[in-house]
Amino acid sequence: MTKLSLTLALVLLLLCLGILLGEASALQVDVIKGSLPERPEEGEVVNFTLFVSDFSPYAHSISFDTDLRKYGDHPLYNLTNTVNKEVNEQHFVMPIKSSGTMSVHIIGEVPMVTEKKHCDGVTIILYDKTKGYTSCRIEELDEDGKPLKPSEEHTHTYTFDIKVPEIEEFQAKIHKINDDWLRKFLIDMHERGLVREANAISDWWLSRPGMVTLSWFIGSLVGVAFIFFVIGVRIGGRREEE
Repeated sequence: MTKLSLTLALVLLLLCLGILLGEASALQVDVIKGSLPERPEEGEVVNFTLFVSDFSPYAHSISFDTDLRKYGDHPLYNLTNTVNKEVNEQHFVMPIKSSGTMSVHIIGEVPMVTEKKHCDGVTIILYDKTKGYTSCRIEELDEDGKPLKPSEEHTHTYTFDIKVPEIEEFQAKIHKINDDWLRKFLIDMHERGLVREANAISDWWLSRPGMVTLSWFIGSLVGVAFIFFVIGVRIGGRREEE
């Protein structure tokens, strides 16, 4: 092989490598200000800024998603650099240029997952899901609005779980109760919304000086069963009226 042929082969190889590396470049997203807590409490305000760069030449637009709620008068998203835009919707899509960059300031409130209802003097406390929320998901889209593949190179997702102190405190009590039947019974009470009652029985059980008397325990079960019955009747009656 002549020197000229060798040189041409080397140039072609470098060009091919350049093309491959260019196609393999991944979307870059960095946290440049603030922090993304992994377990914030419900209602907590989250405030952070992302720097987004290295857009794919095949990306025509970019989508943003978050489970955070708008906080006060602040825009949910504030985009600057090559684009200046304020957005209050949790999900939106905007066009991009491959040579551009952007800073994304996000300030939002963690969703509330606790719901309280009052029924004839009984407080029912229910909890929505506490895991699998998204602080921010940024995804590159092609000209048809479909996500670019492979997704791990063109999508960045930051997630969080919601911390509910009451749930954690109750779970800590349940772990200390060594009676399997009672533990399942109290968990069922808690999940049905009788949170205060489940905590009261747990506290009494853990603080008792000796064994529970049979009469007291049977009386407690009858009382709880009666509460369940009354709540069921009241809720059922209200549904029929509606």
